[in-house]
Amino acid sequence: MTAATTTLQSSVDITVQPPVPVPTIRLALLAFLVLGAGATLTAGLDLMESKHCQGALEAQISVVRAERSAQISQVHVTPGAVVAVGQPLITVLDPHVIERIATLEQQLTEAKAEVERSKAEAAVDLEWRRRELKAAEFDAQLRAAELLQSQFQKQVEHVAWQDYLKRLNPVTTLVSLKAEAGSIIFDKSLPDEERLRALVAQDAAATTVEAISVQLQICEKRLIDLKELDKDLVQLIQKAHGVEVAKAKVQRIEFELSDLNAKKQGVTILSENYGTVSDLNLKAGDLVTAGQKLLDLVDQDRRYLLASIPSKDISQVSKGSKVELIFPGNQMRQGTVVDIPLRAESVVASSVHDVPIDVRVEASGREWPDLPLGTRVRVNFGRKL
Repeated sequence: MTAATTTLQSSVDITVQPPVPVPTIRLALLAFLVLGAGATLTAGLDLMESKHCQGALEAQISVVRAERSAQISQVHVTPGAVVAVGQPLITVLDPHVIERIATLEQQLTEAKAEVERSKAEAAVDLEWRRRELKAAEFDAQLRAAELLQSQFQKQVEHVAWQDYLKRLNPVTTLVSLKAEAGSIIFDKSLPDEERLRALVAQDAAATTVEAISVQLQICEKRLIDLKELDKDLVQLIQKAHGVEVAKAKVQRIEFELSDLNAKKQGVTILSENYGTVSDLNLKAGDLVTAGQKLLDLVDQDRRYLLASIPSKDISQVSKGSKVELIFPGNQMRQGTVVDIPLRAESVVASSVHDVPIDVRVEASGREWPDLPLGTRVRVNFGRKL
């Protein structure tokens, strides 16, 4: 028994091997899978706890409108152009100004024609009037010449009678003769007939010379008046034929046209905000009405999100709440609720149905992706971020 037992023990050789180590890569992979599963489970639980809705990417838009009915004269910008404050956008014209200018231009043509017609009539009348003046002036000059000749003759006659009287009686004068003639009535004696006739003739000649001098003065005054009338004749004739009135009408129309032509340049609408030109569908010549939209200025630097949160869930957000945004391409960002309509509570209280309420969300944290306006974005809310 002892020998057999010994033989059995010697034939069984049991070798104990050391444990084989697990590879490091396998452990890392296992750990990653465990963590991923945990994160997925956590995210799933969070999603189950949070709410979500859809939102649309928007931007601050300034609408440029026409203040009054007008006609587009020039468009200074194109869609997509970025404009700064004070940059020209559109030049508009008042259509009534254009119509008034056309009317005044027609009136101006007619008024100028009236001036020319009046001038022509005045020129014809002036020619006849000047002929009459020349004839009157010639008659006055001829009469003056005749008077001068008569005056000269009477002066010669006066001198001749004076010499004749001196030869008859050097001391005889008309006064003495009159005194002598006065004595005739009483003395019944006649003066010397020859001396009397000479004295009367001398006195008549002197009187005639004085009368002719007065007539000459009248003729000279007449000539002066005719010359003055000739100077003023043009103005008087033109005034009589309405030339001055027609000229004044032309000046009035030209002044109004000048004022309207300045307005014809139009009024240029300047940009009051920074932004990108959008929704511009106008061209030169188009008519717009008061209050009509001309274009939009989109401020791409002031983008925000309008999240349509169901009214039943509106109580889960408030101003300052953080929300999770999932943009196309599974790009995750964060946003902050900055505005909730004041009517939200009344809508929730009075509405039987679930009404979406637009809540404004602005960027926080990382910059949002550069996507077109109107892009749909998933909004997760109702859990702490």
